[in-house]
Amino acid sequence: MVRRPPVLQHRRSLLSWYFQQSQSYHGCVILYTRISGKLAIMSRRINIMIEEDTWGFLAKVPAGERSRAINEALRAWVTRKRRKDAVKEMDTLRTAVSKVSSEEVARWIREDREQGH
Repeated sequence: MVRRPPVLQHRRSLLSWYFQQSQSYHGCVILYTRISGKLAIMSRRINIMIEEDTWGFLAKVPAGERSRAINEALRAWVTRKRRKDAVKEMDTLRTAVSKVSSEEVARWIREDREQGH
């Protein structure tokens, strides 16, 4: 449960209050920001281990852009993984469900169109 900030006179006091409300889990700090009057998670600080060859590439990326580069790479990886999982699930369903003729599919489409779908 996120507590509402008290009414404070100065912006610095408000930032200090938010800092006090931030939570720490195993060395990870969660920062909050106000979006549309609500507190929302802005980012998470994590510690990771990477292999030396990966660091060789990442060390060439300017320090201020490393998090952004890692986020973009991770998002691309997650997208690929989700697509592979979806394909695998569709293949499983395709083998589990009986085959349907083209005429039957056409009939279903006609019925849906007649019902205004």
